[in-house]
Amino acid sequence: MADKFNVYLGTNLLDHTFGNTPYGASASLYFALCTATVLITDAGSGLSEATYTGYARTTVTNNGTNFPSATSPANIPTKSNGTSIEFTEVTSGGDTVVAVAILDSATIGAGNVLAGGDLAVSKVISTGDKLIFEPGGVVITLS
Repeated sequence: MADKFNVYLGTNLLDHTFGNTPYGASASLYFALCTATVLITDAGSGLSEATYTGYARTTVTNNGTNFPSATSPANIPTKSNGTSIEFTEVTSGGDTVVAVAILDSATIGAGNVLAGGDLAVSKVISTGDKLIFEPGGVVITLS
């Protein structure tokens, strides 16, 4: 899940690495629950985000505790969450969540998508549910 870099992030990292425009990591990352697959070309304004009452993007401080050092199992650079990522409780309504996006903005309908990917299994959420990704539940790969 969250298994692919977005074109926006990839372009900025290449420019940064090869002496063009420096790219600085965001102090916070914002996780979005999506009701459709996140494409590598999506922007924050193009996502199909959850619409249940109480929904908001979840803010996670971008640091080494929340995102420990990357590893390279099977020679594929991989990064996972080191702490739980918890979304707000569904107070009414519901959605079928099929994907997650990681963005640089808390505002729904705004920001740049950094990475995204489909859940292994879609999750139907309804009133009273709270979606939580336990440590290691979000895996980002670079291949």
